[in-house]
Amino acid sequence: DGTAILGLGNIGAFAGMPVMIGKAKINASAGRFNDVPICINSTNNEELIAIIEFLGQCQNVKSINLEDITGDAGRCFKIQRALQKNLSIPIFHDDQDGTAGITCAGLLAGLHKQGKDITRCKIAFSGAGAAANAIIRYLVAAGAKRENIVVLDRRGIMSARRPDLVDNAGLNQLYYRNDEK
Repeated sequence: DGTAILGLGNIGAFAGMPVMIGKAKINASAGRFNDVPICINSTNNEELIAIIEFLGQCQNVKSINLEDITGDAGRCFKIQRALQKNLSIPIFHDDQDGTAGITCAGLLAGLHKQGKDITRCKIAFSGAGAAANAIIRYLVAAGAKRENIVVLDRRGIMSARRPDLVDNAGLNQLYYRNDEK
């Protein structure tokens, strides 16, 4: 939907088309994908989900790669999860899954080269956006221990004791904006 274009932010779906065309060409050059770049000019979650579900039911659609959907208020997470629930094809979110896959592979390769074990590593994140959330999920799946991971956002170290992250909507009015955190 063009709400998170390459660090430029919300510049709109049509302005994001060059990015989508570039990604499609990269995938095609790998010889495995025949991508069709589509930018949807809507920022309404329900509309996006309905349109993408419709496209996902087309005969030759084998997977969907979401791109450039903002993580504000958990949008990209909610959209991806709804599509994963309702469609039987893989739903990949490049800003999350692509970044997480590459980061996890790089860290594991570096640890292997150093003879270190991911289960014993201390890992720190500067930022708690969509990519960081996915990277943490991938690293935990690869064996990293949650207690060895420290995440900082713009307000400091994230903790269940931090008032803006308390898991109680009555105590924390921002809770529904930070549910991924």
